[in-house]
Amino acid sequence: MVPWALASAILAGGFVSYAARSWRAGVPLFGAGLALGLLVWAMARPHCPVCGAVLWRRGERPGPPTAPVAVEVERTRQCPKCAVKYAP
Repeated sequence: MVPWALASAILAGGFVSYAARSWRAGVPLFGAGLALGLLVWAMARPHCPVCGAVLWRRGERPGPPTAPVAVEVERTRQCPKCAVKYAP
């Protein structure tokens, strides 16, 4: 979703700039699309409900649905920052 949102921001800003024949015309639309991309990126990562920390460690990804890889939070069932236990 993140690459799609960022590509949409670039294309929409470019189309508006081209249609208006001014690069300044596409800047607000590009900014709104960039904000959407950042929101999608932030919401795509799971967070701890207690402390708000990201539950994935740096470089850790769960893998595709066809071949899932258990991340540390799934194995230990606790937050890596505040060590709160999660229900199984």
